[in-house]
Amino acid sequence: MLQTLRNYKFYRNLSKQISTLGGSSEAGGAMKSTTNWRSPNTGATNSSGFTALPGGDRNGSSGAFNNTIGYYGTWWYLEPPYAVVFTLSYNAKNLSTGGIGKTNGFSVRCIKD
Repeated sequence: MLQTLRNYKFYRNLSKQISTLGGSSEAGGAMKSTTNWRSPNTGATNSSGFTALPGGDRNGSSGAFNNTIGYYGTWWYLEPPYAVVFTLSYNAKNLSTGGIGKTNGFSVRCIKD
């Protein structure tokens, strides 16, 4: 239960931060590191201090790592009852969210509570 509450608190904080950073159409650029992304690294300012890096992902069916390091960064941000992620891209400043199968592999962000 404690882990669920921590995830919920993080989700609420993330939602508030996205709003503060101009909504989902602008937040991605504000969260991306200005380095380590493929060109053109659209909109990257890291003004949020999140310093998101493009860690790529792992395919949930085959277990193989996709060739996306440098292009995309995807993070788990809420688990129960669904797996939810947010994704940033090298060629966009938006932040997209969605549900996805728990067998996929994405980055995690450790946050001191």
